[in-house]
Amino acid sequence: MPALAQKRKDRNSSHSRESSQHVILESPQAVQLGTNEQLEEQDPLPSSMEAVCEETRNASTYSSMQKWQIVIIVGCTRLFSPLSSNIYFPALAQISKDFNVSISKAGLTITVYMIIQALAPSVWGPLSDIKGRRIALIGTMIVYLVANIGLAFSTNFAALMVLRGLQSAGSAATVSLSIGVIGDIATGEERGHFIGVTQAIANVGQLLGPVFGGLILKYSKFHTIFWFLDVLGCLELLIILLLLPETLPSIAGAGDVRLKSIYRPWIYISKPKEDNPDSSAVPEKFSMKSFLVPFRFLLERESFCTVFFGSMVYTVWSMATSSTAPLLQKHFHLNNLQIGLVFLPNGAGCIAGSFITGKLSKRIIKRFKKNYEKQDPEKSGQDFKQDDFPFEKIRMRYGWIYCIIMVLSTALYGYSIRLRILALPLILQFWIAYSNSAFMQINQTLMTDTHKNATASSTAVLNLVRCLLGASGVAAVQPLLNKFGAGTTFLASAVVLATLVPLLGLAWMNGLKWRQKRGLKKKKDDVERLRARDRCLSGGTLVDDGRGKKSTETIRTNNNNER
Repeated sequence: MPALAQKRKDRNSSHSRESSQHVILESPQAVQLGTNEQLEEQDPLPSSMEAVCEETRNASTYSSMQKWQIVIIVGCTRLFSPLSSNIYFPALAQISKDFNVSISKAGLTITVYMIIQALAPSVWGPLSDIKGRRIALIGTMIVYLVANIGLAFSTNFAALMVLRGLQSAGSAATVSLSIGVIGDIATGEERGHFIGVTQAIANVGQLLGPVFGGLILKYSKFHTIFWFLDVLGCLELLIILLLLPETLPSIAGAGDVRLKSIYRPWIYISKPKEDNPDSSAVPEKFSMKSFLVPFRFLLERESFCTVFFGSMVYTVWSMATSSTAPLLQKHFHLNNLQIGLVFLPNGAGCIAGSFITGKLSKRIIKRFKKNYEKQDPEKSGQDFKQDDFPFEKIRMRYGWIYCIIMVLSTALYGYSIRLRILALPLILQFWIAYSNSAFMQINQTLMTDTHKNATASSTAVLNLVRCLLGASGVAAVQPLLNKFGAGTTFLASAVVLATLVPLLGLAWMNGLKWRQKRGLKKKKDDVERLRARDRCLSGGTLVDDGRGKKSTETIRTNNNNER
């Protein structure tokens, strides 16, 4: 043991001497600030998490079967957010009657759900980017199960409001967490398709939620809805515990690190032969600052343009969806089961939009990838870098079609109800849902493409803006309908969307340029930080060399004293 201790001491001492020597001998001329080409030659030290993410994404050891297993598991987890929201819509009339409140006040439980749905991923997303996806997913499911039990026993409206918020806190983050997992295991070519698949699975909840809600209400009280959700949540939590491995690169590497403790699924089928500590890094410390990470992405111009427009599309869709039950009951005199069934076209549009957009995205990016590799054969087989690949032009290639469909369908929707032909508003709801789902898939994939080292956090900010605006729309739609009518309300919504379309044009034309400019500034900041660290460690001071350039005079007094 003493010999081993001495050996470690010698090795640490040697490493310390090497580091000191590197700091002293490093010439300031080697880190001059200049052109982009000069900066590329520098090696500013990235954080451990960034280094691991960049390396492992190009050398993933996950097989195709493993990837699909993980995608399906997180897709099923993602199902709980839309299912919990939509299964509740047919119950609004019964809740209004049981608690003796107006429909508008009962609708506040939807608004509360959406507000927490906006905020919760901003907590769970950064947590998962640092401490791991598996821990965050298990935590969200436990919160969700506790909330459903409370809702099943709720006896007053205030408790219902609070517990609906808690339910949202558990279910809402599954969206950003599932995309974080996909960002860990998928290449740029696979990413759009996988996100489309998980969104299609989630939209099954959008499709079947109101139907299940209508069926339950036909034979029981609305409390039974929450027992039903609790049983499904228990099954999903069990699947996560049994089969879902940790995927965060700073913990699991490229899938080649032997997992332990909470990161290891109970049924661990794919076991690496040995530990590989070189392929993983020490995770960053988690602090209150981590919660602020998602908000800085809103300061990026290309992200703001796409996120804000997509969020406005989601707001209009939310207004149409949340007002479906009272509008159609009023004009077509439908019962609870029929109300559940009229949500089917909406859900079908959501599934079709996400699935078809995902398939198109995969086809387009394959075509671009061939040209990308022809221009630079050295990049063959590598994942796309976020500062030299035009992600906006690829992901939004068909965005103008979705804009036209969304604006026209919204403008006609309100007036179609007056014609008393039930099929017309349902067909238009299908296309509104299709366009919304397509834009959501585009936005989620874009945020993952351009923020590869913080996939869950970047998706959380999308969720934040989307759900806050959506909650505002849901809260406002009933008063607007009462005052102006459905025709004027949705026509005005279409006009607002049309005026915001230029935001997509700005992101399309300038997205890559803005990212490159921001990347160049970051490299300059990294070099300045590195120089400051070297001056501090070596005792150097900045002096002017007489030619307008600054250099470092290294003071070696401390080192001489040590000798």
